[in-house]
Amino acid sequence: MTSKERVYASLRGEIPDCIPTGEFSVDGDTAERILGRPTPYRSKYIFQQMLWDGRRDELADMLKRDIVEIYAKLDCLDIINLACHAGGMLPPESYVPEKITRIDDTTWKDESDRIYKYSPQTQDIVMVEDPHCWDLDYTREYFENLAPERADDSQFEVIDEVIRAFPDRFLISPSGADIGLILLGGFERGLTEYITNEDGMRAAYEFYVRQENALDETRIRPGTDAVIFQNDYCFNSGCFLSPSMLREFGLNPMKERVAHARKHVPFVFKHCCGNTNDILNFFAEIGIDCYQSVQRTAGMDLFSVHRDWGDRFAVWGGIDVESYLTGSVEAVHTQTQALLDYYGDGKPRLIAGSSHSIAVGTRYENFMTYLEMIQTARSKA
Repeated sequence: MTSKERVYASLRGEIPDCIPTGEFSVDGDTAERILGRPTPYRSKYIFQQMLWDGRRDELADMLKRDIVEIYAKLDCLDIINLACHAGGMLPPESYVPEKITRIDDTTWKDESDRIYKYSPQTQDIVMVEDPHCWDLDYTREYFENLAPERADDSQFEVIDEVIRAFPDRFLISPSGADIGLILLGGFERGLTEYITNEDGMRAAYEFYVRQENALDETRIRPGTDAVIFQNDYCFNSGCFLSPSMLREFGLNPMKERVAHARKHVPFVFKHCCGNTNDILNFFAEIGIDCYQSVQRTAGMDLFSVHRDWGDRFAVWGGIDVESYLTGSVEAVHTQTQALLDYYGDGKPRLIAGSSHSIAVGTRYENFMTYLEMIQTARSKA
C-alpha cells in the first residue's frame, strides 16, 4: 500500500498492510537535526522574525525547500500535516509588516502596544500582554457589523508545492478554524463571556460558522485528504468549560463545520490536548474521523479510547511526548513495543504517533528509536 492507501484503509475501518504513522508536527530543533542546517520550518521564532523583517518571499522559498526535504527523509511517516503553525501557510504576497519595536533581546511591542516575548522552552514568540483585550464589547451588533476574514491563494504557495511533491502521502490541509470553543478577548475573558454574555456568544458562533465555512473554500487545498480542527478544550484535569456548556454552545456549530469541511475532503480530524474523557462523546457526535493527542500523562489511555470509541473514530497516538522530551531510549522502546503489540496482526482506526507532537526539546535519539522500530515492524509485515 502507499501511505495514502494505508491511512484511507484504516480510517474506513479496514485493516491496512501495517500500522499507519504520522506526527502532528516535527518542531524546529528536530527538523534542523534532520536537515543538518537551520530552518524556519516549525522554528516559530525564525518564522516570525523573517516576517517582521519583511522577508516573506525568502521565507517562502526556504520553506518549500526544507519541508519537502524533511518529509522525503521521514519517509515512514504516512501523514503530513500542512495545517500546523509556522508550517507553510504565509501572509499574502501583499503583506506589509507591522512596525515592531524591540524592547530588549527577548521582548517586542507592536503598534497596538501588545507585548511579545521569546519563550526558550518552546522557541516561540508569544503575545504576553494585550492592553486592549477588555476594550471590545462583544454584542450581537458587534458581530453583525464585523467584516469577515478573507483568504488569498498566495498564502498557500508553500503548501501547494508540498502537495505536488507528495501525491502518495496522506495530506492534512489548512482550513477554516475550529469553533467548538470560542475565547473572545483571550482565555480569561473568553471563559467569563460564556457566563455573562450569552447572546453575544451565540452571535459569535453564528458569525464564525459563516466566516470559517467561507475560508474553507480557499484554505482547503486540492489534492489533500483531510483537515484537522486544532483548538484545545481541556486542561490535564478536564474541560475548560463544563461538558454540558461546551455541548450547549459548540455542538451544532461544530457539526456544521465538520459537514462543511467534508464537502472538500473525505476526512476530518480533531486535535485536543488534555483529559478529554468527558467529551469523547462530543467528538463522536460532531462526526470526526480521527482524534489526535491522546495524552496518558493527562489521564487518558489510548488503548481504552480505541476499544471504546474505535467504531466511531480512529485514534492517533501511543508515545508520550514527555518520554520524547525527558525519557530514555528504553522508555520510548517500551511504549512503541506496547503499541505494536496492541496493533498485533492488525486493527482498524489506529494510527501510531506521539501523544502530541515532536516538540521542541525532543531527544533526537528517542525519536529515531521510534522510527527504527516502526521501520522494522513494517519490514516484517
